Amino acid sequence: MRYLFIILLGFISFGSIGQEEAKTSLSEKLEKYKIQPVAAMQIWSTYTMGTEVFSNNAYQEAGDRLNIELHRTRFGFKGQPYERMKFNFLGAFDFVGRDVLAGTVGGSNNGGNPGIRLWNAFVQFKASNDESFNITAGYFHPQLAREGITPALRVPSMEKSWGQNYLRRHLLGVGHGRRSGVNIGGFFDFGKSGFKYDVGVFTPFIGAFGDNSQGLAASPMVTGRFAFNIGDAESKTYTTGYKANYFGKRNGVTIALVGTYQGETDIFDENYSLGGDLLLNYGQFNLDGQWNQLYRSKEINGVITTTSEANAAVGHVRLSYNFGLKSGRYLTPYVMLMQFNGPLENQGEALAIGGFAGEDQDLSFGFNYFFNQNLFLTLSYTARSGDAGDIGEGFTGNNYFFQSGVGAYKRGDWLGLGLAAIL
Repeated sequence: MRYLFIILLGFISFGSIGQEEAKTSLSEKLEKYKIQPVAAMQIWSTYTMGTEVFSNNAYQEAGDRLNIELHRTRFGFKGQPYERMKFNFLGAFDFVGRDVLAGTVGGSNNGGNPGIRLWNAFVQFKASNDESFNITAGYFHPQLAREGITPALRVPSMEKSWGQNYLRRHLLGVGHGRRSGVNIGGFFDFGKSGFKYDVGVFTPFIGAFGDNSQGLAASPMVTGRFAFNIGDAESKTYTTGYKANYFGKRNGVTIALVGTYQGETDIFDENYSLGGDLLLNYGQFNLDGQWNQLYRSKEINGVITTTSEANAAVGHVRLSYNFGLKSGRYLTPYVMLMQFNGPLENQGEALAIGGFAGEDQDLSFGFNYFFNQNLFLTLSYTARSGDAGDIGEGFTGNNYFFQSGVGAYKRGDWLGLGLAAIL
């Protein structure tokens, strides 16, 4: 029995040594490759008023409702295994517990095991000794406009401007705004001014073979964003992501021109956008906004050859101000207006080629209470309105009049209280 005890003790000691060596090896690799965990969460409680559902050829009032949902969750890791190379791998599960008749935007993710999806998976290579030439490749967001490349928990409003949804779906076919591609970009710092450029090539799928192909005809999408800053730069190094609030640490303005182009697919003959965006930070004052023109056309061959068009415009403007409190805390009131303008006549042309129509307006205001920049509460009110144009009742051509899982309806106003944490 004594010998058995000695042998068992030896196995335990050997196992402990192996575990310690494994822990040491893992720690060394994490430190060597600069691997860092990434986690963020956004929990909302909302109260919706005035939703109407289209049923039996008429709009029916839906009851006002309280809804508690896990609105966003991000998890993953990033690292820098080599001096010139970084990587980012991020997953997400969103809209868990969302009632589709709540006034908030998005889908629902309420199955017995809520779905998890890939959010980012890309590598970034610094090809120059300075910040002038960087290559990003993988699955990530194209540089379409400022709101779409700013993380949701880094904007001053409770929800991002949903104008980004129109832009993303028009160009990429998906609301989350990610597609596979390659982007070349760089940053030049001239002291009190600077210039940043991004040019990318992506392969979005819209409307063919279960949204897994461009169809028998195919064309890549080319993107370009060119940003000029006066005063402080947003960052001294090249980056593909942004913030809107620098909490008094930046005095500067950034103005960007942005555009995209894609040629023929089965859904359209050409599809493109033109626009610009702006960020002004001065002391504790913040102003940001963007405006994008959306164009899509297809020649329809029949007895008479006609051209269908889906042209629209969408944008937002947002103001916020940071009031400093004790212990490094801030109270940040904000107001934001989003406007989508699509055709109000002959809307069938736009809808026939997968475009949007009618009008959609979103006015939201409230404030954030920052315990620190990574932990904050938000109280907000959002008022929604829209115009269906000539089609009238039963119209589903934009986000005010349509909800996935419901169909035709009118989105209600909502009051929200949220908690956001970036770990």
